[in-house]
Amino acid sequence: MFNDGLFDDEFNQPLPKVETKPPQNYAKDLQALPEKIKTTTFAKLKYIQWLEANIQGGWTQKNLEPLLKVMPEVEGEKKPSWRTAARWYSAYTNADKNIMALIPSHQKKVTGNARQQLISFLKKHLSVI
Repeated sequence: MFNDGLFDDEFNQPLPKVETKPPQNYAKDLQALPEKIKTTTFAKLKYIQWLEANIQGGWTQKNLEPLLKVMPEVEGEKKPSWRTAARWYSAYTNADKNIMALIPSHQKKVTGNARQQLISFLKKHLSVI
């Protein structure tokens, strides 16, 4: 029933090779953000860099809590809890130490109005095809 050959050619096609290069200069992307978000993002980076320089061992509660007590406060963001610091560090290192990973998540949310605009745009332009 399934081996009648109707769709065999569809899956035997080689995939096209696409080369993607990550942007090398993130400063341009950061310039587009509001000043408050930039300040918050750089404060998170400063906290992570300070903790990286001073931590002995893994990013656990046992190792982070004593450091957080003596860590200086940075303008733009209050001192994080140990769990938040570990989450920031994880996001930062998983993104190959890309500062863009530290941008607050609430900036990435799409409002209902923007979603509706996108849907109407797609309906308009996809109906042409």
